[in-house]
Amino acid sequence: MIPLRDNLKIKDFPVLTVLLVVVNIGIFFGWQGGSNLDLGKVLLYGNVPYEVSHPGTQCMPSQTTINVFQCEETVAQEQRWKAEFPPTWLTFFTSMFMHISIGHLIGNMIFLAVFGFALEAGLGRASFLLFYVVGGLGADLGHILFDSTSQVPALGASGAISAVMGGYVMLYPRAKIFTWVIPPLPFLWGWIRASWVVGIILGVQVLMAYFAMAAAYGTGGGTAYFAHFGGFLAGLALVKLVVDQDTVESLRRQARLASGDEQRIVEHIETPPGQAAPHPSYPYGTPQQAARPPGGQQLHAVPAQPPPGVVPDPFAAPAHLRPAGDVAPPLSDGPTSDDTAGG
Repeated sequence: MIPLRDNLKIKDFPVLTVLLVVVNIGIFFGWQGGSNLDLGKVLLYGNVPYEVSHPGTQCMPSQTTINVFQCEETVAQEQRWKAEFPPTWLTFFTSMFMHISIGHLIGNMIFLAVFGFALEAGLGRASFLLFYVVGGLGADLGHILFDSTSQVPALGASGAISAVMGGYVMLYPRAKIFTWVIPPLPFLWGWIRASWVVGIILGVQVLMAYFAMAAAYGTGGGTAYFAHFGGFLAGLALVKLVVDQDTVESLRRQARLASGDEQRIVEHIETPPGQAAPHPSYPYGTPQQAARPPGGQQLHAVPAQPPPGVVPDPFAAPAHLRPAGDVAPPLSDGPTSDDTAGG
């Protein structure tokens, strides 16, 4: 399941989300080597749980056995490999901007763009950047807590993006997302509510983590599913602390209108006798706004005051509910302005 876009229209250009996409792409092609991936940078700047749980150690591939890592004191490793290793704390940050393949990069950037645009609008730029980084740290923590003895470097933006997904679904659960349901099969796409999209993706990952536990952790490599879960939970916990409530309410209203929820809300508003039901776009409208009664003609607002010399009937329909140009009948039997004009 691949989300392609949502139905929320944001006012400001998502500068930080686009910048994060550009930075991730630039690091992969400009620093990691792109398709000619520099594995040395992956080994040095990926986040290794064993190095976190055993301070002062460094894990590197065995020089004698394939697919086996050898963890020793950093000084010994630096002498063996004739290289200077970065501090372990730095890998918490470098790893969230690195990727292992072009497919890994493209998939993460699609998810970041789809869920990041509206979330940045709802949080504000500075708060969104802080949210993204802290969500990535939460993902690393989830991975380490699950398997603190893993000697394989973990890297990728998916943990931070999982936090973005968690924040998005908390703020805009009724938004609709145009989703390619079963790629690569064509024509299997459509608009699906955000809460369902995120729930399905999360459920699939839980199943994949269950069935691929042995391959996902330890020396076998694979996908760090518990990093995704850690990032998602961090997003759920953090988003309410930095939210811009006014912007979020505006985007939530868009989502309700697009999904039809606003229409159902309006239909359940009790209308006083003799008054028209409010139009869905103006459920709390004023007399100067348009109103359409169920099954009736379109009604327009007219001046509240009658022409000079005419006394309105106090029992006539309110002015804002009469057709345009209609005037309340006079209280007396004397000549009206219309009679005078015609006489």
